[in-house]
Amino acid sequence: MTLALTNNNELTDIRILQKSTCPSLSERSTLTYQIGCNEHNDILFRIHGNSGTGKFNREWVPSGDMLELIYESKKPFSWKVLHPLVKGKSVNTACFLMAALKNEGLLQPLDRLYEQKSSADFQDRMKQLMAKPKKRKAKSAPTTKKGDK
Repeated sequence: MTLALTNNNELTDIRILQKSTCPSLSERSTLTYQIGCNEHNDILFRIHGNSGTGKFNREWVPSGDMLELIYESKKPFSWKVLHPLVKGKSVNTACFLMAALKNEGLLQPLDRLYEQKSSADFQDRMKQLMAKPKKRKAKSAPTTKKGDK
């Protein structure tokens, strides 16, 4: 579990469902991203790492908001369609989120643009992951100090 701020600036728990890697859209670096869900079972993405030097924002972004913007574009689109979700933050974040969506099979490349694919398979996978019991952290064994018996 991790904490995130909601749009109302309230803290909420995010359950991490999946951690994956994918190439950036430029294929010059490898990205690490996480997919999680909140208490309302909303699916969220966040970029967690980049093997390159590009900066990015680590905030959770609702997949529903991303897919809605993509759907509303109704035409082949670029990473700029996601910019409103990360406005005022690193431009790389929108590009990196687009790479994660592509890796999850939600986008189809068309030259330098993309089009939306069905999200049914993705949603089914996420439902299966959400249905799994939450992992509990293993309790660490008490440490023995030198001289203890």
